[in-house]
Amino acid sequence: FDGEVFEMEPLSAHTSYKIGGPASFFVYINSLEYLVKLIEECKLHDVDWTIIGKGSNLLISDNGYRGIVIMLGRDFKKFSFANNVYTVGAGVALARIVNDAFRNAYSGFEFAVGLRSASSYCAPAFFNNNVVSTGEGNEYITFFTSFTTCCFSCNS
Repeated sequence: FDGEVFEMEPLSAHTSYKIGGPASFFVYINSLEYLVKLIEECKLHDVDWTIIGKGSNLLISDNGYRGIVIMLGRDFKKFSFANNVYTVGAGVALARIVNDAFRNAYSGFEFAVGLRSASSYCAPAFFNNNVVSTGEGNEYITFFTSFTTCCFSCNS
């Protein structure tokens, strides 16, 4: 297993508001391979699960969460730039990409500077701000992989 597991982890330690009771299990998962295996096991044993980002604007009951709370780790926090294309993991802070683009004088991420969740990870920042559906900035998104409870889907 590539990650860490904590039983009865206080979710207040993982939210910006510092509220929330314990999760039955809190898992830092470091690779896509083990994320898939974990979710397959959850489905097999009918265990509730959720994935959280940085915990910004996340409200969790003092009763906590009965199930597994997953936070994306090492492999999801990588990004690279080659051939005028950023390859970005879902756990990379959008601000890191914006700063990297600015530092290297790359254009195209100007739209992201004003996003309400610029301090969020890339995936929720794009999807929660409707970048993909409204079109602002989506000319720069050429490919993404999304995870659903049943399979992976690739959109281009």
